[in-house]
Amino acid sequence: MGSNRGPNRHTARKNDARALATRTGMPYQAALRQVTQNNERREPRHRWLLTDDVRAWFAGEGWRGVGYPNLYDWLDAIRPTYDCDWCGEPGDARTVDSSIVLLVTAYDPDLSPTTAHIGTRTHHAACQPSAIQWLQRADIPSGPQAIALPASAKPEVVGEFELTTRAVLTTGHNDEDGDWDQAMLLITARVIDDHNLGARPWMSELELSMRAAGFGHADSVLSTRETDWTLRIVTDHPSTLAPQWIALRTGRPEGGTPDHLVLCALDLPAAWVAAARRDGRVAVVIGPCTAHWDFTDVPGELVYELDDRIDEPGPDAHCGCAALTAEHVSDLLDEGAYVVGLVEVAPEEAVP
Repeated sequence: MGSNRGPNRHTARKNDARALATRTGMPYQAALRQVTQNNERREPRHRWLLTDDVRAWFAGEGWRGVGYPNLYDWLDAIRPTYDCDWCGEPGDARTVDSSIVLLVTAYDPDLSPTTAHIGTRTHHAACQPSAIQWLQRADIPSGPQAIALPASAKPEVVGEFELTTRAVLTTGHNDEDGDWDQAMLLITARVIDDHNLGARPWMSELELSMRAAGFGHADSVLSTRETDWTLRIVTDHPSTLAPQWIALRTGRPEGGTPDHLVLCALDLPAAWVAAARRDGRVAVVIGPCTAHWDFTDVPGELVYELDDRIDEPGPDAHCGCAALTAEHVSDLLDEGAYVVGLVEVAPEEAVP
């Protein structure tokens, strides 16, 4: 936060207020009031002993996606008597030095974009000091991801899909550069509720929806195939149970929560991760599950090759997409059966 002293204090306050409003979504005037109030050092009404990190939180530092009222007023209004959450003995902040521990969800752009204050613990100051305890979300979904998509002509009719994602690495040879590889993210879609319309129109709706969200601009899809989407690759998150996961973001918002097509735990081979980070881009390939190949322009040779590893296409067919290799995906792209877009790899996020 900026200084509240000196000739530039008014400019500093305004800059702090703009930054606070951007991080939290607060109206600028509310953020300015917050900055003005909290830059004035204030002591609690009762004998709550506040540490520097708690005072910084009260001043708005670390807030993301949410704004709070004056927290000194909140502290003055809470009940001063308590049972210590450390020793279990009663306490009274009116007569005994006391402390508070605020339980706050730690910021993560994909998992926890809001620093929500979800609980408070009270202690005798002799038992525990005041603090901010950052809570991390640890559950990352795995397996097929369910999405719902309204029909463009009849939004009240909603189709349901399951998206299955795999990390695929192509290998080949280039006369100038020697061996090369390309990290691809293969996403196959299966329609699980088609409202008796069949899978074909819903797969068309899915492609239209992706293009409307920036997957392959009309003026670039035939050249660079670049998109506005970004891909976050996580291989060592300090607080999630899944050691590897991805977040495929369908836009680049200035603030707030990114929209995702896929957010899931995923097996990411080391060579795939290395190629993705080296190039800074991943080819995202999206197409129908093998269960829907009865209406797709799939090469006949490919159908014959995979005949003993996938079910006959149809509504009751099991997904055979795990049998697809990088070479198979290349054939599907050549035939126009699947859609591809180059997605920028997001910088590695700094996590508290």
